[in-house]
Amino acid sequence: MENVKKCMNKKIIIKIVVFLSAVFLVATCATAEKTEMKNAQENRNPFREAAGYFYYCAGYISELHGVLEDSVEYYKAGLKYAYDKETLYNKISEIYSDAGDTSNAVFAIEEGLKNSPDDNKLLKSAARIYMISKEYKKAQETYEKIIKTEPEYSEAYFYLGTTAFQEGNM
Repeated sequence: MENVKKCMNKKIIIKIVVFLSAVFLVATCATAEKTEMKNAQENRNPFREAAGYFYYCAGYISELHGVLEDSVEYYKAGLKYAYDKETLYNKISEIYSDAGDTSNAVFAIEEGLKNSPDDNKLLKSAARIYMISKEYKKAQETYEKIIKTEPEYSEAYFYLGTTAFQEGNM
């Protein structure tokens, strides 16, 4: 009797999931045309954006579960679809940096900077990674660039002094 109840519960759950999926699909299709028209002006595709967000979420969940290799792969896959690539490059470089793989961390952050050379969030991460990898000259240049656009960022001044000390300029 218990097996019958479990089987019935599973069937009910499956029906609910299918029903909710159908409702979501219909709602998405109904609004997709309006959204596409609005985004066409911005040259954005909402389905592409959704795919990018899916890969970001999958990468983030993998990261939370400690499966960093999968996380990096999901973030890299998201780069093909995302419009906000800076966040993904930042996440990839953080994972490599935290794992001690500074060469891949530097590569990832520099790829991000190729796409968005003035993004302060990427610049801050790049400067931090340059400090970790003991590339003090690059760190100094990056902190100077940050200070030009965000002069109130006090951490940049501190690390600018640190780079000068490490380079023997003090």
